[in-house]
Amino acid sequence: MSDLIDYAEKAGFANMQERIDVASMIQREANTLMALLLAGAGTALAFSANENVENIRLLGAAIATSLYLFLIAAVLNWKCLGLIAYPASHNVPKNLNKPEYEIAEVRQWELENLQARIDQALAINETRSRWLNGSRLAATLTPLATAAGWALAGHLAADPDAAALAAVLDSLSKYS
Repeated sequence: MSDLIDYAEKAGFANMQERIDVASMIQREANTLMALLLAGAGTALAFSANENVENIRLLGAAIATSLYLFLIAAVLNWKCLGLIAYPASHNVPKNLNKPEYEIAEVRQWELENLQARIDQALAINETRSRWLNGSRLAATLTPLATAAGWALAGHLAADPDAAALAAVLDSLSKYS
């Protein structure tokens, strides 16, 4: 029985370490995407603030792109980069130092606890990787947001009833 517990502990701790490594990789990838999103959003925002932009369609496209990329960055920050409690690879000594129990019992309980921590780490990694992949997909759709901003700005500029909205768009560019 001891050989089996030894084997299960070794495999369990290796599995938990792999989950921790995957969590670190997801965080690195999310940080890289965050840097790209903020660079793109900031560039689009700076372009929209340029006083020499007289084409309302370009202005609308730049504002839409900036807002869209900042929105993706906010979701990425909230769902992938937010700090949460992550399960530890090993239990704390005070929970393991139970002289009133046989060592085999304590090891068996700790195997169950280790499995629960692995399951929790797996769930966190799955959720974060799903949101990271969704954020990447959303980032690839940025040209659609740009086109929508272009079209909306053109519509607003051509529609006399939308002149107030066009003025708001124009004033936004001067304050951004």
